[in-house]
Amino acid sequence: MRSRLALALLTLAVASAASSSHADDTPRSADAGAGAADQATPATSLTSDQRRDPSRFRGRTSFATADEVLSWIPRVLFFPLYLFSEYVLRVPSVAGAAWMDRNHVLPILDHVFNPTPDIHWAPTLALDSINFLVVGVEARWRNFLVRGHEISGSAETSAFEGWRFKARDSWQIGKSPVSVGARGMFFTRQDLTFYGLGPSSKEADQTYYSETLGEGFAFAAYDYRDNAHLELSGGFRDVSTGGSSNLPSIQSRFWPTLIPGLGEEIGLATVALDLRLDSRIVRDQSGGFRVVGNASYARDVQDSERSFLSTLVDAEGAIEVSRPDRVLSLRGRFADTFALGQRPVPFTEQPMLGWSNHFGFHWGRFRGESALMAEVRYRYPIAYFIDMQWILSVGNVFSHDFGDFNLGALTTSMGVGFRTRRTDRTPLELVFALGTSRFDEAFDVQSVGVYLATTEGL
Repeated sequence: MRSRLALALLTLAVASAASSSHADDTPRSADAGAGAADQATPATSLTSDQRRDPSRFRGRTSFATADEVLSWIPRVLFFPLYLFSEYVLRVPSVAGAAWMDRNHVLPILDHVFNPTPDIHWAPTLALDSINFLVVGVEARWRNFLVRGHEISGSAETSAFEGWRFKARDSWQIGKSPVSVGARGMFFTRQDLTFYGLGPSSKEADQTYYSETLGEGFAFAAYDYRDNAHLELSGGFRDVSTGGSSNLPSIQSRFWPTLIPGLGEEIGLATVALDLRLDSRIVRDQSGGFRVVGNASYARDVQDSERSFLSTLVDAEGAIEVSRPDRVLSLRGRFADTFALGQRPVPFTEQPMLGWSNHFGFHWGRFRGESALMAEVRYRYPIAYFIDMQWILSVGNVFSHDFGDFNLGALTTSMGVGFRTRRTDRTPLELVFALGTSRFDEAFDVQSVGVYLATTEGL
């Protein structure tokens, strides 16, 4: 029995070897299945005639499918962005975050900037590419001298081109959520940018102007924890504008008479109502909604024909689409002004887009009687206190009440960057962005923006 079994196995082995030898001499169909004997023959063992036979290379795919070709299109298009986000942004930031964690940098800084629970101070920095760089310091002292009394202020400079000083004094009424106080600001700058008014302004028309502003307001405010703030204020604002020592100055490309308020000193008596709603219990909560609104009435104390109403609504909602802390947010910003007299609204009081509102464009890039912007943002953690975020927004400015709105006039901003998280402080953003041409124009990258400053958004 054993001899018969051994003979049968030997016969089967010989037959298999003969079949394999015969298959090597007979071309196989390209559609035949690839088994263990169909593995690709090493190229070094093939003759020149055999190299031309596709059936010899069973380990290679002869044709790419449509799905495979389509899958490579986004890979090729977004490969430069991937390299930038991965090796210029993510890898260095992760290394820096690890170093800061090992050396306890954040607790040390927190002790320096918050020597007591009631005192906080910090340096400030705002960067808008090459347009301006602002550095300064801000401070806040709660329960100053008596409980419920808070003072705060800031001082900022951009070398010799500009200065800004702000101060606020607030008194809480007993144990109620109501407070009263006063606030003021002085601002002067010689190199503010101007591109024109309306949706058809051009990047090539960039000019400069100077502005000096001083204001003082008294206010009464109601606060419900950190979730709601309602403030009624009234006061006076004095604004004067003119040409700039930076070239090209605003008068070199625009007729001053066509820009409302240019070259004038305007004194405005103003009443304003501000509202802020925030559903988050803690600042770093992943998700929620936030609404900021303002309505103000202003009247020129020297010219009775100049009075106007300004409105603003900035609403944002966010949801955690994937755990942990992968957040998708949607934001809409709408601003409008209404001239109530014969004189138009001064250009310094008209809504603007650019910088933190439309990242791909510089501060003041779009200015008009009304403005709208829609933004989509996705952020996800790359370190314990650092998020990476991708931002896409569309927007432009129009006449009052959006009278000349059309989709073709919208512009696009695309950005990528960082945002701090879980630091118990106002988040700091660093964004690299591109601003494109209008929808009804040939596609073109009009500006490259670098933004660095704090944010109050979700």
